[in-house]
Amino acid sequence: MSASVADVFPMANPDVLMQETLPFMAIAMLQKNKVLQNPAHDLESIYYVLLYFCLKYTRPGVMRPLKDINDWFMHMSFQWIGLKKKDQLENIDVLLEQLEPYFADLSSCLRELWNVLFTPKYTPRGNVWRDLYQCVGTHDGMLHILEATFLGVSGC
Repeated sequence: MSASVADVFPMANPDVLMQETLPFMAIAMLQKNKVLQNPAHDLESIYYVLLYFCLKYTRPGVMRPLKDINDWFMHMSFQWIGLKKKDQLENIDVLLEQLEPYFADLSSCLRELWNVLFTPKYTPRGNVWRDLYQCVGTHDGMLHILEATFLGVSGC
């Protein structure tokens, strides 16, 4: 059975969705009318939560203005938010350059997770291209990167 975000949340208060789940939803779930939700969409959402915290905080307990991904939290249509996310994430390096020094260790982790979620494809000219509507991430792929990052940061 295929369901759109509007089908899943027909009576939802848009203010609550903006504050809780909508900004973290998979791009395909926001952009496509009928998409079968799958585990890869959940992994994509987890990625956005991690990215959000790394962009929102300068260090534990200290927030900064959320200018980099502020459009994700605008009170617009699902499709508009999905398009803004897609536009900003097409060059993930631009966002990752905005991380505060405290989160420097997580920058490479976020880049590797991005590669697991959206496998890079190369054009004949050697340019990297990703289909941000086709998340192909796996639990094992993400877990491997998160465990390696934990071991590297904790010094275990």
